[in-house]
Amino acid sequence: MRASLLAMLLPLAATQEAVPARLVAATRNGGLALVVEPGPGVRLSARAAPTLELPDGRVVRLDHGAVTADSAYFATAPWGPHPSGTALRGTLRVGYCRAHERFCRTAALHVEVP
Repeated sequence: MRASLLAMLLPLAATQEAVPARLVAATRNGGLALVVEPGPGVRLSARAAPTLELPDGRVVRLDHGAVTADSAYFATAPWGPHPSGTALRGTLRVGYCRAHERFCRTAALHVEVP
């Protein structure tokens, strides 16, 4: 019984660890933007601001947004300009810290934005 319960919980834990943030298209300052929305209990690092690496070699820095008093974390979801009006695919690199942990991590997430 314990082994089967553990087998059910491990994929759930791995899924939760694998998605610290998601990338969405939104409007900011009257224009189309890419916004990094942190997952529940996640703080995004402002010292290592998120970036989106596109297949053609372009890099979009998602470093706009309010930061905490010590400039360590984003107080609001970080964003950057949408490089085109079309769907995007690439690698989102993000530094993040979970609220219950005393260390931060980095993640490379494959993303598609319609």
